[in-house]
Amino acid sequence: MEKNGDFSQINNIEHSGAMLIGTYDRFTYGDPSGFLENINNHTKHPEKNKLIFVPNTGHTYQGKQQKVADMLLDLLNEWRNEQNL
Repeated sequence: MEKNGDFSQINNIEHSGAMLIGTYDRFTYGDPSGFLENINNHTKHPEKNKLIFVPNTGHTYQGKQQKVADMLLDLLNEWRNEQNL
């Protein structure tokens, strides 16, 4: 969570993609959205990543499995449209 932490490993990630977190995740000092945004800000190309926040659930997405599946399907369809597939 610390903005001045050691992000050297994250800085070296070459891939881009999506990061997903539940808005009730308690392993993030009470700020799951800020946690994910902080990580993304330390990647090589934060603008290429998509952050997905699953409302009203924790890190196991309990009771929100269909919501997560729908969000991932939307993400795949968005990517497919961008690729003109």
